[in-house]
Formats: sequence, structure tokens, C-alpha cells
Amino acid sequence: MPAVRDSERLRVGAALLAGALRVAIAGVLLAGASMVSPALAQGGLDAADRAYEEGEVASARDAYETALRSGSLDPAELVRAHLRLGILAALEGDTEGFERRSAFALALDPVRDAPEELAPELRARFEALRDARAGRRATLTIDRDRAAIRIDVRDAPEGLAHRVDVRGGDGFEQQLAWEGTPLRITPPPSALPIEALLLDAHGNRLARAGARLEAVAAITTAPAPAETGARNLLESPWLWVVVAAIVIGIGVAVGVSASGDRFLLEPPVIR
Repeated sequence: MPAVRDSERLRVGAALLAGALRVAIAGVLLAGASMVSPALAQGGLDAADRAYEEGEVASARDAYETALRSGSLDPAELVRAHLRLGILAALEGDTEGFERRSAFALALDPVRDAPEELAPELRARFEALRDARAGRRATLTIDRDRAAIRIDVRDAPEGLAHRVDVRGGDGFEQQLAWEGTPLRITPPPSALPIEALLLDAHGNRLARAGARLEAVAAITTAPAPAETGARNLLESPWLWVVVAAIVIGIGVAVGVSASGDRFLLEPPVIR
């Protein structure tokens, strides 16, 4: 019996140890996911660059698309990916794809020089798209709009921006789909100040905006009283000013008239 009990205890202990190891490994993997994802995205972008430089069109295109889908690229990396995807599209005869990708890249870097590898006609088209932007970068704005907060996206080409993530104090978070019209939200006072991120379809960051706005309760003001005909005229000081002027005018007229009666209209008779 003691031997049986010892073997059972060993089996139970081994099972508990294995379970603890599995939990620990899972915890480490979850904790490191946020650090591994950007590293994988950067590695994918580097692999795409190598394939591009070696002239492997299909491999480079797939690698850049994979890097975009990672959702971990910053704006500078997005510019590189979209520029080269545009060039690859042009090599395959997709002029529309070239212009769309070039427009995306220029929205994030509006003074970008035309890539040297472009053919003269494509270089001219790229420069025309850049001139049309006139240096305007895609931006995210946050403004106060009475009791709400207004979020808007400016100068983003169609198809680039897809979502706005709003974060604030006290754990406030809200995800809003961008459909081309300004967004309005009313966060609780404890959520202010807030920060908003503009993201593409894959979650890559396009722009960021923050605002130290006052609490909604502080920015809401009582409406001005309406002007109606029922207002009591006796409460107006101008009424009494007019009345006083009329009284004074009547008094002066009466005085002048009385003086004329005595000295002009009835002169003394000299006999």
C-alpha cells in the first residue's frame, strides 16, 4: 500500500508540474506577443525589400501585402510598402493600382521624391499626383462641438482610412468606422483628455491626434433667453430715458411759450 501511494503521489506531482509549465509558457507567449508582432512585421518588410531588389516581382508583392496585413507598420514603413506595391503594379500593367498606391504613399509623405526606378511617364504621373496634394498630409483632428467631441479626417484619399480608435482616462475606449463624414462622440468627463488613432484596413497607424478638452459639463452653457414680445417694458431703462426726454422737452416748450406771452404778445401801450 505505501508503494502504491508513493507512485500515485509521483504521478499527481508530475501532472501538476506539466500543467504549471504549460501555463507558464502560455503566459510568456502572450506577454511577448506585442513585442514579437512588430519584429515579425519588420522582418517581413525586410524580406519584401530583398525580393524587390532582386527583381522577384510576385514574391515581393506577396511579402509587402503580408507586411501590411500585420497591422504593425508605422507611417514611414507604410510609405515604403505602398510605393513599392505601386511600382510592382505598374510592372504588371496595372496603372490604376500604381496611382492608388502612390496616392496612399503621398498622403503620408506629401513631399516624397519620385522613385528613381520609375519610367519617365510614370515619374511624371507621380509628380503630378504630388503637386496636386500641395504638401497636404492626411491628418486627424479633434475639436469641441458643444456638448460633444468632433473627430474628422482631412486629405486622406478614398480607401486609405478605415477606423478611428479613441482612448481616454478611466479605461475609456471606442472604435469608430470611418465612412468619410465627421464623427461625434460624448465621452464621460473622467475620460478626458483623449487620444485618437487613425488606422487603415489592417490596423496600421496613419495619424494620431490628442486633445486636452474640458469636461462636457464645463463646456455646456445655458442657452440665452429668447427675445419675445412678452418682455415687460417697464423693466427697460431706455423707456424711462425717453420719458424723461419728452418731459424735459415739454417743459422747455411751455417755458418759452409763456415767456413770449408776457413780453412779445402783449407789449405795454404808451399814451
